[in-house]
Amino acid sequence: MLFSSLVSALVLTKAVLGSPQHLRNVEQVCEDPIGSILSTLTCIEEQDADCASLGYAPNFAKLHNGVDTHTKIGGKFIWQTGFDVSKIKLDINHQMNIGTNKASIRYVETVTTTDEANLGFTKAPPSFENPYSQVFIQHEHALVEVDNDCRIVM
Repeated sequence: MLFSSLVSALVLTKAVLGSPQHLRNVEQVCEDPIGSILSTLTCIEEQDADCASLGYAPNFAKLHNGVDTHTKIGGKFIWQTGFDVSKIKLDINHQMNIGTNKASIRYVETVTTTDEANLGFTKAPPSFENPYSQVFIQHEHALVEVDNDCRIVM
């Protein structure tokens, strides 16, 4: 009886709330890793700190050429601080689920730093001197793992 009540509650919750990528599914695996990753990347491009932080697991680890970079990425504050000083644009040219909870994604990332006018430090006109108003372009190919809740782990 308790089990059927729980199942009914889960079905009702899904019917009312929809099926967000960040919620655990019944199968205990992420059904669409690349869809979840793309959703999180959209949050980043739209500078939505709450949404971006939900897309990463608390135990997230960023590896660069197999080495842990010890990048701390969780939490709204980290994202909002980054969004205050930069804008990110992603031109995705490859995306594919490659296994259970795994995906491959390739993109060109363009990061543009603020012109400092939005920071409120000075009344001066926008600055174009380093580190302000700089554009950085990076080509990335990432093999991404997500957890069973579809949050980025690595």
